[in-house]
Amino acid sequence: MAITANQAQGLVLALFGASAGGHLTSLSSGATSVSGLAADLSTSAGLILGRDLSANATFRDFVLSTNLKLTGAALTAAQTWMDGEFTKGTARGDILAAAVTYLDGLTDTSSVFYAAATSYRATVTSAVTWSQGAGSTVLGVSALRAQQGNVDAVAGQSFTLTTSAAGDVFTGMSADDNISGTVAAAGSTYTTADTIVDSSTTDNDTLTLATTANLAGTGPISNIENIIINHTSFTSGAFTLDKASASKVTVNNKQAAGADGATVDGVASGSTVTAGTGMAGATDAFIVRGRDGATALTVDGGTSLQIKAGKAADTTAAAITLNITSSAASTTTTPVAISIEGSAATAKDVANITAKGTQIDLVPMATALAQTKLKP
Repeated sequence: MAITANQAQGLVLALFGASAGGHLTSLSSGATSVSGLAADLSTSAGLILGRDLSANATFRDFVLSTNLKLTGAALTAAQTWMDGEFTKGTARGDILAAAVTYLDGLTDTSSVFYAAATSYRATVTSAVTWSQGAGSTVLGVSALRAQQGNVDAVAGQSFTLTTSAAGDVFTGMSADDNISGTVAAAGSTYTTADTIVDSSTTDNDTLTLATTANLAGTGPISNIENIIINHTSFTSGAFTLDKASASKVTVNNKQAAGADGATVDGVASGSTVTAGTGMAGATDAFIVRGRDGATALTVDGGTSLQIKAGKAADTTAAAITLNITSSAASTTTTPVAISIEGSAATAKDVANITAKGTQIDLVPMATALAQTKLKP
């Protein structure tokens, strides 16, 4: 004799913290008893969920607290009861079946479990309705858990690039990955032979490069949201990001009393490039240039007193919109000089400039081939 849909759903809720979705019919029709289905599911729960549920205490708290949402006195009492069952040697399947059967049939309003039982029954009924309707084709565990408000945080990967002549290949997933490498005169771990790609555009990956030499170009870098360049040198670094997709790029100079500027070339359209620590701009400018065909670029000059932005040349004749910000405390004696490089486009380039201070100098570049329109 098959069990009811509510009984099957109750077990799925308690064990997986999920709605049954497209599995509901087969679970309820294929089981002959609640305890039998509970026994079958409990043996593979850890494997299905990707969790270590081998310890009884971990299993207990996952079922009672995480999935059934018991709190306060009800949680304490349930933990005590379940610990006692473990001590007696009762199988997990039998413990699980007893728990959901009790909650499903509890009518004693004076019971410490009454509120939890009422909530449990409402949740099960709603999950059955969804599983037999809109969720009838949903089969994935993550999606079924998410339907119950349980979204599992996926840990990102940490990957350190190597000196392999063939190049490293890193493929990220839907989590915040961290990749690190070095750029030096010799023995660089990041080179143009490396491929760094990510399948997700909704996470927050970071590529950190520790540099003591210039970066002449990149290998494919795709869907990496942040690129951090930590330069350590007395000479301003030059970094070409010609094969990196749009991202947030931050350049720092970690050398004490080192160079206070940098040049970032080949930047993808839609990127934001920021002058980070050590970019004072008293001696050297912070220069950012979009790549051929770029149509939009944001430059955060930070506290740099010299900011140059634009495109040195463009074979596509594509105008670029520049959004330039500065937080430097400029004065008449130490003004912020913002220079705009034209793109050689037939259309007008547009620069939106925001800066603070009492003196901002807008400097036309001698190499600018296009008209530049400055917006207040």
